[in-house]
This record gives sequence, structure tokens and C-alpha cells, in this order.
Amino acid sequence: MPLDPSIMNILLLLDMAASADPDRLALGDRALGYTTGRLFDLAGRAARLFEACGTRRVVHTAESSPALPVALFGAAWAGQPFVPLNYRLADERLRELIAAQAPALAIIDPGTQARHARLDGIEVMTTAEFLAAVASVEPAEPDWSNEPDDLAVLLHTSGTSGTPKAAVLRHAHLSNYVTGTVDFLGADEREATLASVPPYHIAAIAGMLTAVYGGRRLGQLPSCEARAWVDLARSEQITHAMTVPTMLARILDEIDPDTGGDGIGLPSVRHLSYGGGRMPVPVIERALRLLPGVSFEN
Repeated sequence: MPLDPSIMNILLLLDMAASADPDRLALGDRALGYTTGRLFDLAGRAARLFEACGTRRVVHTAESSPALPVALFGAAWAGQPFVPLNYRLADERLRELIAAQAPALAIIDPGTQARHARLDGIEVMTTAEFLAAVASVEPAEPDWSNEPDDLAVLLHTSGTSGTPKAAVLRHAHLSNYVTGTVDFLGADEREATLASVPPYHIAAIAGMLTAVYGGRRLGQLPSCEARAWVDLARSEQITHAMTVPTMLARILDEIDPDTGGDGIGLPSVRHLSYGGGRMPVPVIERALRLLPGVSFEN
């Protein structure tokens, strides 16, 4: 469903989904997850919170949680760039990157307050504090910038060989990618995708946007641990997922009886895509043997 280039904003992707099917589950577990309508409502409340804080950017240094899409879409609503940073960086490097975003609100994991303390122009909230604050704000009216060249997301490199550089992703870039990749609400309501890529990765951002626009419920895995991945895929009846070759090998170990796995497989999974590195032939051969009903895509 092509969008008019003059009104491109990633929030419009959520707005369309919420308007067309407000009761469709968009995020979280099958019993208590967020619908598209609720996610849209929370995004508007988050925008009001960001505006009240007087910040110009929204920083995210936490693992995946419901706070992530609420902050992403709320930032788009408020006209503020969303800046997910690598929480695995050393304290000094992370603090430098956060300080460079001031004035900003930083959404962080509980227990990491010391890493973010005493940074000028940076207000800090844990993910739980952020969601509680959002819930207490009045709903917002649907009014946001439709400038396609507005900055949507700032993604930083790993910085292993120097100061991390920021890749600029504008609303038009992301909206064009999403609408050119998936059909609007083209997924069956029973479909669910598992997000296990860290939030500071482009795959995480793209995965959230395509899931919302395509109508596929998004399951979130805070950390890339194979046992947790398998358990969540089964309990939440995940149908689609993306992983890297090393993670796929570990997942297979968990289900392969020859390596001490439980032999149960992944009954609901129908499609697995992989990338981020070369796929060893023995790994994909074992995947095809253990998951005969799954289609694989590089």
C-alpha cells in the first residue's frame, strides 16, 4: 500500500494499523499483549511526556521491552529523533554518546542508573518508570509532522575503532522500506514474529515497523539466550523469526536430541530468516533436518 511521499512518518504506519484494526494484537503475549489501538494511544501519551520534559531527543539504552516501541512511535509523534544506543559499550563510551544527545530523555534498564547519573541535560527513567509515566499522561490528539525528511532514528556504529558514527534514518527512508517490503495488514492474525536482535540494530527497528504495518504480533526477547528463545517461540506460538547463524546453531542444540536437546522442535515456526554472517553448511543442513516444516531465507 504505497504512501504519499509528502505525508511519510513512521507513526503513520501505526496510525493506519490502529485505524483499520484497533483490536489486533501488536505486541507481547497472546493473553495480555498490546493491541494496535493501545499502542497508538500510548505513543500519543509518550509524545506528550517527551514534550513536557522539554527534551529534543529520546535515548534508549535498555534491552527490548514494551517501552521500546512506545518510545519509538512516541518520539515520531513528538517530532524528536529516537536514539537507541548500545548498552554493551563500556561506561565511559556510553556516557559520552548519551551526553552528546542533550537535552534528552534516556530510557534505561533498572539497575543501570549509576551508568547514567550526573549527565548534564539528560533526564533518566527506567523502562518501568517510563511506562508508568506514559500511562499517567492525558491522551494526545493525532497531530504530528508530515515532513518526510524529518529525522526518525539515529543509529550509531559499534565504535570499536574510534568514536561511533551516527547513521541518519529519515521518516521517508523507513516508511519507503516498510511499505515496499510488506503488505498492509497482510499477515494472518495468528502470526507472530520473534524479535531477538538488540534495539540498537537496524534489524530491530525495521522488524518493529514491518510487524506493526503488516499486522504480525511482535514477541520480544530481552537477551539472545538460546533456551529462552526456544521457550518463548513455543509458549507464544511464534511463526516467523530472524536470527544470526551462531544463534541458530545454539537454538538447534536446544532441540536436537543428539546434542542433549529435548527433541520437541519448534511446532509453530514456519519461516526463519538469517543474516549477519556466513551460514555454515552443517548448520543449515541440521536446521533442515530438525525443522522440516520451516522455510529458510537468507
